[in-house]
Amino acid sequence: MAENCTRKLIVEICNAKNLMPKDGQGTASAYAIVDFDGQRRRTKTKLRDLNPVWDEKLEFLVHEIESMATEILEINLYNDKKTGKRSTFLGKVKLAGSVFVKAGDESLVYYPLEKRSVFSQIKGEIGVKVFYVDEETPPVAAEAAAEEKAGAAGEKPLENPKPEEDKKEEKVEEKKEEEEKPKEESPKEEEKPNPPPAENSNPQDAAPAATPATTAPSAEVENPPLAHKEPIKAAKDKAETGKSTELVINELELRSLSGDRSHAYDLVDRMPFLYVRVVKAKRANKEPACPAYAKLVIGTHSIKTKSQIDKDWDQVFSFDKDGLNSSSLEVSVWTEEEKKEEEKEGATSLVENCLGTVSFDLQEVPKRVPPDSPLAPQWYSLESEKSPGNDVMVAVWVGTQADEAFQEAWQSDSGGLIPETRAKVYLSPMGEIEIAVRFSCSSWLSLIQAYGSPLLPRMHYIRPLGPAQQDILRHTAMRIVTARLARSEPPLGQEVVQFMLDSDTHVWSMRRSKANWFRVVGCLSHAATLARWLDGIRTWAHPPTTVLLHVLLLAVVLCPHLVLPTVFMYAFLILALRFRYRLRVPNNMDPRLSYVDAVGPDELDEEFDGLPTTRSPDTIRIRYDRLRALAGRAQTLLGDVAAQGERLEALFNWRDPRATGMFVVFCLFASLLFYVVPFKVFVLGSGFYYIRHPRFRDDMPSVPLNFFRRLPSLSDQIM
Repeated sequence: MAENCTRKLIVEICNAKNLMPKDGQGTASAYAIVDFDGQRRRTKTKLRDLNPVWDEKLEFLVHEIESMATEILEINLYNDKKTGKRSTFLGKVKLAGSVFVKAGDESLVYYPLEKRSVFSQIKGEIGVKVFYVDEETPPVAAEAAAEEKAGAAGEKPLENPKPEEDKKEEKVEEKKEEEEKPKEESPKEEEKPNPPPAENSNPQDAAPAATPATTAPSAEVENPPLAHKEPIKAAKDKAETGKSTELVINELELRSLSGDRSHAYDLVDRMPFLYVRVVKAKRANKEPACPAYAKLVIGTHSIKTKSQIDKDWDQVFSFDKDGLNSSSLEVSVWTEEEKKEEEKEGATSLVENCLGTVSFDLQEVPKRVPPDSPLAPQWYSLESEKSPGNDVMVAVWVGTQADEAFQEAWQSDSGGLIPETRAKVYLSPMGEIEIAVRFSCSSWLSLIQAYGSPLLPRMHYIRPLGPAQQDILRHTAMRIVTARLARSEPPLGQEVVQFMLDSDTHVWSMRRSKANWFRVVGCLSHAATLARWLDGIRTWAHPPTTVLLHVLLLAVVLCPHLVLPTVFMYAFLILALRFRYRLRVPNNMDPRLSYVDAVGPDELDEEFDGLPTTRSPDTIRIRYDRLRALAGRAQTLLGDVAAQGERLEALFNWRDPRATGMFVVFCLFASLLFYVVPFKVFVLGSGFYYIRHPRFRDDMPSVPLNFFRRLPSLSDQIM
């Protein structure tokens, strides 16, 4: 193929059949968005038709002919938000470049529409023709005219002409003219709100004016691109061949494709957030003045601004983008008016009125990564049948936790799950009034998602931080939070933040050590209670219970498939019965659990003493002796635990040859015995032997226990 040959991909969107109604009135106003190789085209909207017919041809430029087979053509159908509240998803189709055919071999093919997620409600199919055309690039007439003009003037023509530099200079001059033009038109823009860019704006209007040699064909005017993305290499090839299609390049995508370039805003793990800045609203009817607030809705998530009277909100909200369950954002403005009730004299009721709604497709929201300049808010017209002419100033973008707005954003640490806060007053048994805030979630799916999601970002589990790094981060976070809360009213000191972040848990405290010890004892008490219950059954302390356990053992051995259902049913009944005894008051500080009442002044002084200590040598000696006594008990306990494990290890290491030899012979006879005796018989016999009557039981320890205690440990080898 010649080097001056270019290829165009023609996508003919013919029609669609049996689409899913999405406008709430049993129909849908569908339009198609086609993406290929960083280029995007859009069809016209077919109003209120579940079987729309477009018959539109969309042209795409193939940048690299050799790699066309590896490209993906994606077609997305949407319900136009001009006729409904939100631009809902109708389905998508993905086609590989290997199925593209040459012009003349194409045929109409119907593809079933695919879902975007598990919860999408999609049906229907779309008819498409896809083919490519190879064209020869016409010679550039401007170069020939320049040579003739230079020859007529008797001048020597340039050997290396640089049309790209000339074009750059022209674009710089045009850019200066465009920057001066908005300054003149700024008063008009303040008077008339700008329309939403996703609806009425055309990216080609913002592009520099094309030269006569690069005039766009009529097909581009009928099907304007929504947001074009073209690599730098393709843009240079296009300038050299003199192609006519003007493409708008996304600077963020170019930066991501330009290579591994690091800067000060690089993060270990980027977490995407959706940022919404609501500045103010402008009403067509300003009388009478009443409180107003803005409400943001994303699927099942909703949040609203403060209610203000003739004041700007200027609030920023951030949502975890991965936790959103909808592809549409709705911003509505509401007013609160007090009206007198006719039935009751002097009584008033609060009535809320909606001034309008504007919807944003989250797939078309721009991205911003520092050090990019902040996104300026724009005026958007609120769609309303009752009160038209109202506007709201909003800025919507997708960023990371490095964004400057993250620090001041509301709901920034909710993980995308917006809880409902309900205040409740509790009466403490001391007689004081305590105010608590209860966080609840109305959606069970969101609640399950919150409990099932990890606590930390993914990078913390792939490359976990060491104890020293965690301590440094904890103290850094404590200093940052302390600096912010010190400016609050009333100001909070460092000790409050230190207590909230538990940054001093590694410091020795006698009181806290006692509390942790008894917490461990409390957890092990359930196992001790179970052991005492089994010992009571084993010794026939309550004969009816022991007889019942015999029957239960027979049922388990004869019907083993009922073990798990019985265990889970027993757990269900126990938990259901304990529900009525649950705590009615939220958990608060427990002085008894913290051992505050039993602590002495010296122990409190030791707890609040810093590192290094500032106390007298006599006080330090007393505390050291006390610590040695406690450490001696812990040392003995650790030695006993280690001895049990060493005895079990000695049984397999031939540390005591006679004991290991006896164990080897026992294993041989046990293998032959279990080969003959069924496992059910062994379990039944062992259970009956364990719970046999005390008349058939000896007071001395059993033979296996005596054998285990005689095994050697490493305690005798320690000096």
